[in-house]
Amino acid sequence: MRFDRTRFVLESLDAFLNEHETVSAEIQSYLAQFTLIVFYSEAEQKLRKIVEDRLAETGDRKVKKFIETHRGGMLNRIKKGELNELLKSFDCGDGDIIGEQIGEADHQKYSTAIANRHEVSHARGSKMTLPEIHDATDSAESVFSFVSQKLAEPD
Repeated sequence: MRFDRTRFVLESLDAFLNEHETVSAEIQSYLAQFTLIVFYSEAEQKLRKIVEDRLAETGDRKVKKFIETHRGGMLNRIKKGELNELLKSFDCGDGDIIGEQIGEADHQKYSTAIANRHEVSHARGSKMTLPEIHDATDSAESVFSFVSQKLAEPD
């Protein structure tokens, strides 16, 4: 599952920074923080789409509406543990479902980006670099592809 918006931002910033080699570290940090916000927003949108696609398969508009109304908040929770809880609520397994399939290094990069985005929005900012966000985006694509695959599995 490709994070197209985040990739576009990263590629655009890479091109800009290659053309303007004198951009200060402080400006690069601001650009990275902006990219973390895009990353997080896109992750929320991807999760919502994955769940909406699965709910659409039921063909029951009332069940879909009930879940969106009463459990809609779960669609904005994208930490690894929260994604595991989502998978459990859809009866996709028990325990650390993601950790059993996605390597520690991969989901750690993803988790680091999520934590750093929280630092950007709710604290003093982040020291995460654009290359680290590239790596986290690769990891997020793996995590979300796995979540999508698990939710798409038939009963």
